Amino acid sequence: MTWTIRLPYQNPPLSLNRRLHWAREASLKQDLKHAAFVYVKQAKVPRLERAIITLHWVPRDNRRRDTDNPYPTIKSIIDGIVKAGVVKDDSSAYVQSSIVIDKPNKTDPHLYVTIEEG
Repeated sequence: MTWTIRLPYQNPPLSLNRRLHWAREASLKQDLKHAAFVYVKQAKVPRLERAIITLHWVPRDNRRRDTDNPYPTIKSIIDGIVKAGVVKDDSSAYVQSSIVIDKPNKTDPHLYVTIEEG
């Protein structure tokens, strides 16, 4: 089974290329973790032995983007999913993750996460 969870962001808040003050970065990490926790609980995702977690980014335009750049965003999201009790730990024994940049959507740029039993 697959659960799809839309997140309240138009772009990845954290990026490998974005340099932020440590306090702002910590705040964004907490916001992401909390959002993932809340939305996963609302979706009633059950406890899984292993999970395949994919961050999907639907950008506003067709500019070239580095798929690895949003890594800090998916890391915080996975932390929230672990906190919600979906998987025991975020190690590779329990979680496989990836990032996908979908086709652009001018009117509705957004992020969503898919969680598959894996």
